[in-house]
Amino acid sequence: MKIKLQRKKIVKAFLVLNQFLQTGGEQEFKFNYAVIRNKDKLENYKIDYDIKIQEFDLDRVELCEKLCKKDENGKAIIIDNNYQFDNPEEFKEKVKVISDKKKAYEEEEIEFEGFEIPREYMPKKMVGAFQEIVQLFLPPSDVSENEVKVN
Repeated sequence: MKIKLQRKKIVKAFLVLNQFLQTGGEQEFKFNYAVIRNKDKLENYKIDYDIKIQEFDLDRVELCEKLCKKDENGKAIIIDNNYQFDNPEEFKEKVKVISDKKKAYEEEEIEFEGFEIPREYMPKKMVGAFQEIVQLFLPPSDVSENEVKVN
């Protein structure tokens, strides 16, 4: 089944499924199998996401190092964990470009192939965040449009 979500929501789905499995999600075998399949399908998206977010963070740090004030030894001047700048407006302008690219990346919608979880595999009780994610993998005929919202 095709599912389309923002990258940051794919990561959230992975983390919720992973947490469920690590905290003793003692459900029927078929349900756990479906959860594992979906977690595995999302894992590479999570890995790629983490790498790209690190790249944005490195770009930001490089910009800080490039534009910040330096002492007589050429080292960055940092006060209270904050870089000091001769021209803070220039820094804000350039870091905004990086931030905007990062936000666009996080919010880009990606389509992936989910493993469908039949309604009969569903446990009777589920925690809210987990239920929210599991609904993504229900057959479309089993979920009303209002049910599937990932924040």
